[in-house]
Amino acid sequence: MVFIEWWIVRRLVILITAIALCSGFVWSVRGKRKRIKVPVMLVGSPVVILAALALALQVLAAGCLSYSAPVYSPSHSEAARVRTDDEGGLGGNSHVDVFRHHGLDSQEAYWGEWRSVGPEDIHWVSDTELKIEHDGPAYTCESMRSVKVTCIAKPLSSK
Repeated sequence: MVFIEWWIVRRLVILITAIALCSGFVWSVRGKRKRIKVPVMLVGSPVVILAALALALQVLAAGCLSYSAPVYSPSHSEAARVRTDDEGGLGGNSHVDVFRHHGLDSQEAYWGEWRSVGPEDIHWVSDTELKIEHDGPAYTCESMRSVKVTCIAKPLSSK
């Protein structure tokens, strides 16, 4: 199964498209009159610079993401994987993504606090039912059209 993070692909495509379009507009007006050239340059140049900075940030921030080994459904037609983003002093988030159709289709099933869920906390009850046990609050717990997701808070343990 191939695991494609479509949210990253979507962001990169949008940023590269913004850079290409605005660069094309700025390039196309270089020989035009000032009434046309100045507004396009004033709008297009900052958009190109900001989109390029956002693109660089997306590429550099990819190093802060970590992924668990996939947990497959009983028939191996679906898989769930934990994605953790480490944001340093801010903490971060944990996500559980469910992959279908050989990994070409994915959807986020759970979003919560940093390290609130691990691969050992994901249990496939059947091919259409996923149980996620988590620590701390769950910001999002969503079922999908073909997979029912149940999020259960772990009992607090005395330390």
